[in-house]
Amino acid sequence: MVVEPKIKANHNNPFLFLHILGSPAKVGSKNKKWYFCKMKNDEIYKELASYLLPEGILDYFDLVEVKKVGIYLNIYLEEQEKIPEEYSNEPYRNNGFMNEIQIKDFPIRDQLVTLYVKRRRWLLTEKGQKVRRDWTLVAPGTRMTKDLAAFLKELVR
Repeated sequence: MVVEPKIKANHNNPFLFLHILGSPAKVGSKNKKWYFCKMKNDEIYKELASYLLPEGILDYFDLVEVKKVGIYLNIYLEEQEKIPEEYSNEPYRNNGFMNEIQIKDFPIRDQLVTLYVKRRRWLLTEKGQKVRRDWTLVAPGTRMTKDLAAFLKELVR
């Protein structure tokens, strides 16, 4: 539902501005009309994060923490509890996380970005077999995302 705004949206407000040009209402000295579209903060932040993180990573990982330390931006991700599809018909239980890995990614606003990624493992209870998702986010032979590795490869050509 579209409603006339009575308050301004900011990071503490679960509203998103949609700006529509050419409307007859005046805001300040310009002919503009602002509409709100009510959205949950989580949806807004997840969409924004999807543009900043490697493509598709939020399909399998949850963003759990972001720390700024000097010129470094550390982004912490944990694999979601969804077992890989090929094992979904077997009885299983979560079996904790593998060792955290660090991946260098594209800088964001002059901040050097490192992704700290924790992958899950599951135990197939009837077989006693530990399994994990076949995950190919990191470019082979590097500690960088495939996108960043491809970008840097193009720079040296």
